[in-house]
Amino acid sequence: MSFSISTLLTRNLNDVFGENDPARRRAAIGEIFAEDCVFYDPGGGVYRGRDEIDRVAGAIRAAHPDFRYQPIAPPEESGNGGRIGWVEGRPGEADSAFDSDGTGIASSRGEILSSTQIAVKGNCYFADIQSRESEEIQLLEEGVE
Repeated sequence: MSFSISTLLTRNLNDVFGENDPARRRAAIGEIFAEDCVFYDPGGGVYRGRDEIDRVAGAIRAAHPDFRYQPIAPPEESGNGGRIGWVEGRPGEADSAFDSDGTGIASSRGEILSSTQIAVKGNCYFADIQSRESEEIQLLEEGVE
């Protein structure tokens, strides 16, 4: 399949970070991300590989399963990269009720994503994910499951 950077950005937003079904999310990741892809989160986290992107996207969906992403303009392309602006919130609520907004930025290698990052304004849930990960690691180190 051949994907433009605009298609990759839109699919990343909707089919990866906006997908609640783990099997469909994983299939999309396999289609649009390189095996050695990298995701940079706004809190400074760096996640490498499809498994890590799947884990982070799943954690975000678990924190906000009823939220949806809505592009605020068509994706913009430049060379092998591009960006897409979006807002996120519950469907049907007024625009002022959107929880956060941001920009997805990506670069591609051929017809798949090699890296992606998100710049977020508003209530950022990445800090919550990193905090939960630290707690889980501490519990594992203490032998508690």
